[in-house]
Amino acid sequence: MKQAPLTIESEVFAQMRKDANAMLSEAFKTMGSTGCNAAAMTIKLSIDLSDGFADDKEILTHHAEREITVPKIQHKVSTVMQIKDERKGEIGGAGFELDIIDGKYVIRSLGPDQIGIFDDDQVDIDGDDDDDLEDIDSDDDELEVDPDADGD
Repeated sequence: MKQAPLTIESEVFAQMRKDANAMLSEAFKTMGSTGCNAAAMTIKLSIDLSDGFADDKEILTHHAEREITVPKIQHKVSTVMQIKDERKGEIGGAGFELDIIDGKYVIRSLGPDQIGIFDDDQVDIDGDDDDDLEDIDSDDDELEVDPDADGD
């Protein structure tokens, strides 16, 4: 490129347009595969001008330099899609009490000791789906939780 006008349509911004088209296509592909209904695309241009020097080709008798303005144009194309995945759960509230037995916190149901056909015989003691399951005795509906254990 010897010389090009500074317009969005010129070859100066060809890579930015190519990046924007690729990001737009990728956004639609991601939205289709994830079920996301909204996206935002941002195109940012940063333009910096600084002083510099270049050889002055018009003076043929000796080496000479001239002052010039050096442009630096950067672009950034980004897309944002908000895909939220969440799981919630709760234990406790009305019908339960907190107690300390043998130095450990327990949660105890205040309801009848009857077990339903869909009740599990094991419970995850800290709710993080790892292998710290404890058996629940049908005669004792207390769940022990170590108060010193890290719940994260």
